[in-house]
Amino acid sequence: MSHKGFDQYLRDTAEGKSILILGYGREGTSSLQQLERILPKEQLGIADLNPSATYTLVQSGYNVFTGPSYLEALQMYDIILRSPGIPPSLLKNKRKDAIITSQSALFLAYFHDQVIGITGTKGKSTTATLTNMMLNNSGLKSFLAGNIGLPPFELADKMEDGVWAVLEMSAHQLEDITRGPRLASLLNLYEEHLDHFRSTQAYFAAKWRIFISQKAGDTGLYPLDSAPVQALIREHLPPSGMLGYSSESVMAPFYLEDETICLQTDQGLLKVDAGDRPGLPGKHNLLNSLVASALVSLAGGNAAGIQATLKNYKGLPHRMQYLGLIDGIHCYNDAIATAPEATIAAIETLSDVTTLILGGMDRCIDYDPLVTYLIQKRIPCICTSGPAGKRIVQLLRDAGATGMFYYDTHFSDAVQKAKGLTPHSGTLLFSPSASSYDEFKDFAEKGRFFEHLLRSPSSHAV
Repeated sequence: MSHKGFDQYLRDTAEGKSILILGYGREGTSSLQQLERILPKEQLGIADLNPSATYTLVQSGYNVFTGPSYLEALQMYDIILRSPGIPPSLLKNKRKDAIITSQSALFLAYFHDQVIGITGTKGKSTTATLTNMMLNNSGLKSFLAGNIGLPPFELADKMEDGVWAVLEMSAHQLEDITRGPRLASLLNLYEEHLDHFRSTQAYFAAKWRIFISQKAGDTGLYPLDSAPVQALIREHLPPSGMLGYSSESVMAPFYLEDETICLQTDQGLLKVDAGDRPGLPGKHNLLNSLVASALVSLAGGNAAGIQATLKNYKGLPHRMQYLGLIDGIHCYNDAIATAPEATIAAIETLSDVTTLILGGMDRCIDYDPLVTYLIQKRIPCICTSGPAGKRIVQLLRDAGATGMFYYDTHFSDAVQKAKGLTPHSGTLLFSPSASSYDEFKDFAEKGRFFEHLLRSPSSHAV
């Protein structure tokens, strides 16, 4: 099936131009499936560093560029359809007149009035999933896509009138957009992704594009309690109607009263009891629930749909996921926590962490606040791995920390050590405060490997 209007929009965009699909992973594959239906093969090219990813395409007669010289294809195409994992720094050799775009940018350009966009350093996946579920539980039709769920192009044939697309949007996906969503929200801004962006401010600016690219008549939700966000709204006021939400101020349009979500609507103040949310522990998840509820109220959802979702939500894998009692130890997988603030939130949620596993790829994040927190919290045992783990242990030592903290080069060794050092009935939390790319393709692979190690008989060794 296809969406005739969107197909025509893509034809018009590509008329007389050649298109290079840059990056042939999940989204690149989806891009080719969409474009090959409506454009001649001669107009398309595919470029990916990994030769095995594109082997079948070569056999099918496509123009394929792979291996170390794959970026030479940038000089040959008018439009570069970039996958989110390809940083702009790799595009320096493109032709000056070449257009850089992405699935998210093209989807938003056409379907913007039906899109709810959600971004932030942490909490995007949970909030996007909640928003989608709340809409459906309110009797509205909605689909989840973007950084979680389907690639945006795969929603096109579902986008009838009245249907919402909830897009979880990373900073990488936001870099190329020229038209923002009808409803947009920013959850938080923490130091992250400094391997991709030249500075923290450049990363924050990429996130802020979700609002800057909106138009008058659109709505943006932003956290009133965030100092970085307050600075951005003073410096770059978006053209959309901006509404604040808060866990501290009852003067905000959307706020919390203990565990009650309070939403200002056209019909007056709507209150939703959020006390019964077993799959959403902790204050950070209460705030995620507030944002999702606010978006759903603006999109036409109802209190019954919101409350049913909060009560029945089961949580997402690798996000404060309770793995159960394994060999007498309570084990939690929080592989998604790649920033110190997320790790701190996880520790606060559990409150009785016995052993903490940290580390991974070092993205030059400032770990001093995390180290200060860990010293104050007096977690009995900290096990680390990877370059980031090595630096965290050194910072702990330099700060005069007491207690048990260890470094291993490899994640598997750190997990085995952590399990062996955790006492019976203790709580073992894996919440890395670092990305996974030193040893794994992504956080999900690392999270699955963590669970495998815990359940493996060999993980009893210290």
